[in-house]
Amino acid sequence: MPQVIKTLKAIADEYNITIRSISSTAAVKDKYFFRVTYQLNVSGSYHDIGKFFAAIALNERILNVENVNITGGELSNVSFVLVSYQYGG
Repeated sequence: MPQVIKTLKAIADEYNITIRSISSTAAVKDKYFFRVTYQLNVSGSYHDIGKFFAAIALNERILNVENVNITGGELSNVSFVLVSYQYGG
């Protein structure tokens, strides 16, 4: 399992977030790095999801959250794209 997935799972566990699905796409090479995207669907309380996104933003890895879609209810369901940047020398 790629390290970024392990990191994401640890953050999700810490903030009571359930990862419902995750899928990755092929890495895209840029001049100095690879850009890898993961499509995720998660669920949790609204406040836990906020804490989850904050923890992703503060992570030592360069991660970005894009295209967030939240549907409400007792538990919120969230789909989003996680972008990971990896040095490609």
